[in-house]
Amino acid sequence: MLTLTPSAGRRVREICGKPEYAAFARPGLRVRVVGGGCAGLSYDVEVVDGPRAGDLVVKEGDAEVFVDPKSAPLLDRVTLDFKRTMMASSFEWRNPAAAGTCGCGSSFGV
Repeated sequence: MLTLTPSAGRRVREICGKPEYAAFARPGLRVRVVGGGCAGLSYDVEVVDGPRAGDLVVKEGDAEVFVDPKSAPLLDRVTLDFKRTMMASSFEWRNPAAAGTCGCGSSFGV
């Protein structure tokens, strides 16, 4: 199962709390794995209004992340963190099953 760090949970809450999502009944972050990227597979995220049927719901506090059934096995044991530095801020994926990653950290191979 995908794990969210407290830092990632805070960032998900920040993103989902933006005014453009105020009309959403249940704002959350959809996380999925799609083909593409330098290493073959990429992480894809978007803000959505609630889970779809069959989605896995991962919570960190009151932050919710929705994972589709097809992506769930590829996200098993993956940790989603959020890092903020002086130069940048971004989600960071830690995937112990990844055989290789690209330099940007958003693409991986298994």
